[in-house]
Amino acid sequence: MGLYVKTSDIVTSSYREDKPYGDWYSYHDFSIEGVYTRVGAEYTYGVEEINVQFDAKEGDLVYVLYMIYDTGDSFGRAHGLGEVFWVFNDEWAAEKARREVVKNSDQYSVEFDDGFGKMIKLSNPGAGYFETIQSIEVKPCLVEM
Repeated sequence: MGLYVKTSDIVTSSYREDKPYGDWYSYHDFSIEGVYTRVGAEYTYGVEEINVQFDAKEGDLVYVLYMIYDTGDSFGRAHGLGEVFWVFNDEWAAEKARREVVKNSDQYSVEFDDGFGKMIKLSNPGAGYFETIQSIEVKPCLVEM
């Protein structure tokens, strides 16, 4: 089943020097807005589909595993970007996966059990020379239509 995680990424402050190879920075406020069983055309940005192994209906409690991280280059940094990893129907499975991601947070890929015995391997946006992980969190959400 596909569940849709709606996120928000608001740039709270930014600067870009108006020259080639100029300094830059941006500060972001990333958040999980909700989990939906379906989405309409109004959601063209900030929605990620996660194909989970369980059926969810409106009102079910699920747990979103996500990361807040910084990235950049030699000239600047973007602070507070976010990445959704997975949605779980069991809090213990979500916490176990969070611990696996934390344990392997320096790797370019992270792997964890989806709670049904299937191993999920995903790219880790918080690993790299310019990257720094701020947090790896689990957020409980009620499924909406």
